[in-house]
Amino acid sequence: MENYTHDQADELRRFPEERLASGSDAPRLVGDADTLRYIHDLQTQNEALRQREATLQRELAHYAELYEQVPAAYLRLRRDGAILQSNLAGAHILSCGMGELVGQNFMGFVAEPSRAAMTACLDEAFSGARTSIAEISLQPGHRRDDWRFVQVECATTPDVDECRMTLTDISERTMQYRVAVNTMAEGLVVHQKDGAIIMANPSAERILGLSAEQIMGRTSVDPRWQIIHEDGSPFRGETHPAMRTLSDGKALLNIIMGVFKPAGDISWISINSQPLRRPDTDAIYGAVTTFHDISERKNVEKLLRESNRKLVDLVEFKSQFVSMASHEFRSPLSDIMFTAEAVRAYRKRMDDAQVDKYLGQIITDSERMQALVDEILQLTRTQSTGYILKPVMIDLDAECSEIVERFSANPGLAHQIVYTCASQPLYALLDVRLVKGVITNLIANAVKYSPADTTVTVDLAVRDNSLVLRVTDQGIGIPEQDQAHLFEPFYRGSNALQVAGTGLGLSIAKNAVELHDGTIAVESEIGKGTTMTVTLPRR
Repeated sequence: MENYTHDQADELRRFPEERLASGSDAPRLVGDADTLRYIHDLQTQNEALRQREATLQRELAHYAELYEQVPAAYLRLRRDGAILQSNLAGAHILSCGMGELVGQNFMGFVAEPSRAAMTACLDEAFSGARTSIAEISLQPGHRRDDWRFVQVECATTPDVDECRMTLTDISERTMQYRVAVNTMAEGLVVHQKDGAIIMANPSAERILGLSAEQIMGRTSVDPRWQIIHEDGSPFRGETHPAMRTLSDGKALLNIIMGVFKPAGDISWISINSQPLRRPDTDAIYGAVTTFHDISERKNVEKLLRESNRKLVDLVEFKSQFVSMASHEFRSPLSDIMFTAEAVRAYRKRMDDAQVDKYLGQIITDSERMQALVDEILQLTRTQSTGYILKPVMIDLDAECSEIVERFSANPGLAHQIVYTCASQPLYALLDVRLVKGVITNLIANAVKYSPADTTVTVDLAVRDNSLVLRVTDQGIGIPEQDQAHLFEPFYRGSNALQVAGTGLGLSIAKNAVELHDGTIAVESEIGKGTTMTVTLPRR
């Protein structure tokens, strides 16, 4: 069936009436049969037109419904920005009723920083361009706390001096983007041109330890940020990736920084920055920074560095041990072998006193070697991360007194040892074996490196709920350049090499003290003596 326009249909409807009214001789020319045929054709054509009209009405209603229900926002504007018409999506995005919008000026919903771009977009569209596009920020319902970033497309029809504007916020896409940003594990922050933060996702809040309200409006140069480099030096705000990107337009990747949270702990992050550019002018209007928490990675790296350091220390320890053992073990072993051979070869010529003398020398050398082995074993035990303290309640004053008495009872001692303690008894929870080893070592060193007939002072006191043990001698002193290395295994002062020793005692003492969460320090002056101070928490 042919399709007719409304004008053609009207002409066909008027045809029989006009012929009859004009007194035409059509009936005589065409006959009755022709007249009936014309009437039938007209009725058929009229029915077709009614069906076509009904179809057009249904299509019009359908497109009207689509116009109202599509997720894209459509507005019709005059050149001055007055709103002439809006669909539901347009009213929703501007947080107004459809009736409220008509007559309002659209520029009143555009955020101040975006008004120039919106005005330029409208001017370009009304100047004859078919389509003009801009990215702007809206403040729905004139609320300053609810910004929406949208893309607008302005277009004019060739014959209508009105602006038809499409706001392609597109609810579904916007919701998808919003869900993606809010659920991503990485932190995301948007900065304005001046560096002020205008958006932060939940992961950014979690990583930085701040709420969105605390983050909004801050710039990277805000003094409230406490940021450091990997080496611990301050990370100046003007060198922050966001500020650098806003300044030169260059993207930055994998910048490492440490951010102190309000609670005092630190988050290590790897941060990237990208510029935001206007598509028409390529001008930078903001920046986006994304970052992820690498604190766990940093902790693993720290553990690896510590493991590597311990491995290096172990290799060095082994080398030093081999060097020391070749000397410290070889000398007493040689003496033992020489003495034993002498006793075996000349026993028949020796009296009992001579035999006892040689056997005593063998025992002394053996004890020296045994002491060395014990020191090495104790050092390796206290250096082990698996060593477990065995604290018991002891009277530290009584333990110190017993050790001092044992030294003083040695008939070969040529020194005077003076012990003082202001608190008697002095109870504390300590690993008695380790602590007695520390006290014995410090007194032994004071005696070993002091001239005969000098005094060694041992003082025990309580200060600020800490136990403080001081051992002072009047000996040769320790060179200043040696004091920093004094507690390293096998290290010996440069002026003490002529005195027999292994260089292990102070290293063992330091490990034992630190296992108790204490400290050990040295004060010394060449030729005037040394004071070793041990401080232990009193539990």
